[in-house]
Amino acid sequence: MKKLVLVIVIMGTTMMASEGIVLYKKKCVMCHGVNGEKNAFGKSDIIADWDAAKIEEALNGYKAGRRNVHGMGSDHKAHLSAYSAEDIKAVAAYVASFK
Repeated sequence: MKKLVLVIVIMGTTMMASEGIVLYKKKCVMCHGVNGEKNAFGKSDIIADWDAAKIEEALNGYKAGRRNVHGMGSDHKAHLSAYSAEDIKAVAAYVASFK
Protein backbone atom coordinates (compact mmCIF):
# COMPACT_ATOMS: atom_id res chain seq x y z
CA MET A 1 0.00 0.00 0.00
CA LYS A 2 2.81 2.44 0.86
CA LYS A 3 4.43 1.79 -2.52
CA LEU A 4 1.16 2.51 -4.30
CA VAL A 5 0.74 5.81 -2.46
CA LEU A 6 4.33 6.76 -3.27
CA VAL A 7 3.81 5.94 -6.96
CA ILE A 8 0.63 8.04 -7.06
CA VAL A 9 2.38 10.99 -5.38
CA ILE A 10 5.32 10.76 -7.79
CA MET A 11 3.01 10.50 -10.80
CA GLY A 12 0.99 13.49 -9.62
CA THR A 13 4.12 15.56 -9.03
CA THR A 14 5.51 14.59 -12.44
CA MET A 15 2.23 15.46 -14.17
CA MET A 16 2.09 18.80 -12.34
CA ALA A 17 5.68 19.59 -13.28
CA SER A 18 5.10 18.77 -16.95
CA GLU A 19 1.98 20.93 -16.98
CA GLY A 20 3.95 23.69 -15.27
CA ILE A 21 6.57 23.56 -18.02
CA VAL A 22 3.94 24.06 -20.70
CA LEU A 23 2.21 26.88 -18.83
CA TYR A 24 5.49 28.63 -18.00
CA LYS A 25 6.68 28.45 -21.60
CA LYS A 26 3.31 29.72 -22.83
CA LYS A 27 3.13 32.88 -20.71
CA CYS A 28 6.28 33.47 -18.67
CA VAL A 29 9.44 32.50 -20.52
CA MET A 30 9.51 35.49 -22.87
CA CYS A 31 9.92 37.93 -19.99
CA HIS A 32 11.42 35.85 -17.16
CA GLY A 33 13.77 33.67 -19.23
CA VAL A 34 14.07 29.92 -19.65
CA ASN A 35 15.21 29.45 -16.05
CA GLY A 36 13.64 32.50 -14.40
CA GLU A 37 16.97 34.32 -14.67
CA LYS A 38 15.72 37.57 -16.25
CA ASN A 39 14.22 40.62 -14.64
CA ALA A 40 11.40 41.30 -17.08
CA PHE A 41 11.69 44.69 -18.76
CA GLY A 42 14.42 45.55 -16.28
CA LYS A 43 11.69 45.88 -13.64
CA SER A 44 10.69 42.55 -12.16
CA ASP A 45 12.45 40.46 -9.56
CA ILE A 46 14.48 37.50 -10.74
CA ILE A 47 12.30 34.55 -9.80
CA ALA A 48 14.83 31.72 -10.22
CA ASP A 49 15.51 31.43 -6.50
CA TRP A 50 11.92 31.75 -5.26
CA ASP A 51 10.23 28.82 -3.54
CA ALA A 52 6.86 27.48 -4.66
CA ALA A 53 4.89 29.17 -1.86
CA LYS A 54 6.28 32.61 -2.70
CA ILE A 55 5.60 32.12 -6.42
CA GLU A 56 2.08 30.87 -5.81
CA GLU A 57 1.34 33.79 -3.47
CA ALA A 58 2.64 36.30 -6.03
CA LEU A 59 0.74 34.75 -8.93
CA ASN A 60 -2.51 34.59 -6.97
CA GLY A 61 -2.03 38.21 -5.94
CA TYR A 62 -1.50 39.31 -9.52
CA LYS A 63 -4.47 37.29 -10.75
CA ALA A 64 -6.73 38.84 -8.09
CA GLY A 65 -5.46 42.34 -8.85
CA ARG A 66 -4.00 42.75 -5.33
CA ARG A 67 -0.36 42.80 -6.44
CA ASN A 68 1.30 45.43 -8.61
CA VAL A 69 5.03 45.10 -8.00
CA HIS A 70 7.10 47.33 -10.30
CA GLY A 71 3.89 48.39 -12.10
CA MET A 72 3.50 44.95 -13.66
CA GLY A 73 0.14 44.08 -12.09
CA SER A 74 -2.11 44.54 -15.10
CA ASP A 75 0.24 42.61 -17.39
CA HIS A 76 0.41 39.69 -14.97
CA LYS A 77 -3.33 39.78 -14.33
CA ALA A 78 -4.01 39.49 -18.05
CA HIS A 79 -1.57 36.59 -18.43
CA LEU A 80 -3.01 34.75 -15.45
CA SER A 81 -6.71 35.33 -16.11
CA ALA A 82 -7.24 31.91 -17.69
CA TYR A 83 -5.08 30.02 -15.18
CA SER A 84 -6.85 27.90 -12.57
CA ALA A 85 -5.57 27.41 -9.03
CA GLU A 86 -4.10 24.09 -10.19
CA ASP A 87 -2.36 25.83 -13.10
CA ILE A 88 -0.81 28.35 -10.73
CA LYS A 89 0.36 25.56 -8.42
CA ALA A 90 1.91 23.77 -11.41
CA VAL A 91 3.75 26.90 -12.58
CA ALA A 92 4.92 27.59 -9.02
CA ALA A 93 6.24 24.04 -8.65
CA TYR A 94 8.05 24.27 -11.98
CA VAL A 95 9.66 27.64 -11.25
CA ALA A 96 10.69 26.45 -7.79
CA SER A 97 12.62 23.64 -9.51
CA PHE A 98 15.01 26.23 -10.98
CA LYS A 99 16.91 26.45 -7.67
